[in-house]
Amino acid sequence: MRLRAEIARAEESSRNVVQAVRENDWRQGDVLPSAARHVISPFVSAPFPPDAWVIVLTQSCDLVHNNLAAEPSAEVIVASPITDEDKEVRHLRNPRRLQIEGAQDQNSVLLDLRITQRHSIPKWVLAGHEPDGDRMIPEGDLRTLVQWVAARYDRRAFPDAFMDRLKPVDKNLQKAWKRMRAVTCIYLSISSYEELPEESPYRVALIAAMTSEDFESADLRGQMEVQLGRVTAAMDDCGGIEIERAELRPEGEISLEELRLFGRWYLDTYSDRDEQHRAPPGNSE
Repeated sequence: MRLRAEIARAEESSRNVVQAVRENDWRQGDVLPSAARHVISPFVSAPFPPDAWVIVLTQSCDLVHNNLAAEPSAEVIVASPITDEDKEVRHLRNPRRLQIEGAQDQNSVLLDLRITQRHSIPKWVLAGHEPDGDRMIPEGDLRTLVQWVAARYDRRAFPDAFMDRLKPVDKNLQKAWKRMRAVTCIYLSISSYEELPEESPYRVALIAAMTSEDFESADLRGQMEVQLGRVTAAMDDCGGIEIERAELRPEGEISLEELRLFGRWYLDTYSDRDEQHRAPPGNSE
């Protein structure tokens, strides 16, 4: 009887937590209020600055899932407000670091995020607090954030043999990539995802994407075409890599079929320069 009573109390407590999370109207992209800072501190592996934004990553339906035992926690990420924009980590260009816009009291706030600053907190934290009413993540920036986190798990893995052939020209690729500020991403397709012997070349197709607005600027488009040419020239200098085609296109002209065939290519694969000595404000690495 005692066990049954304990189980009943636990079930009732779980229902209360789920109901409170629902009544507080928590959704993906909401920001935890400053009042919750002391509550979540034990669940965050590193100290974060007082002005940090703690953003909910968990999908909205999972936040209010009826079974607390099945979904006991919520994933959050810590973002640091900054003043200096770094275009190299905008538009999903970097798999480990991202800058997006937040809104506070109707003012835009630039936020810096590190993929390692994700944490799991129990849902009773959300049950005890409402989302911050003064801070929010705009819909477009929230989509960017979710895509960035998802890419941690589903981005294409290229063969070591292919990546090794690029190592001699890595600096040239990095230099061109830094100048491709108006290119939001590069998609790459190779003839084989197997580890090919040295005498067998990888045949490569590239698509560099720009926003439709930027693509309409002939001057900006021309600059990006020059840098794309430098990328392909550097790759052509590698033994065992053959460029079959390289195109610059607006994002709206890349088909779903191409997205299935091409993998997003992060040119910083070998570079840790952007993470090695540049920790976000209030943190140490």
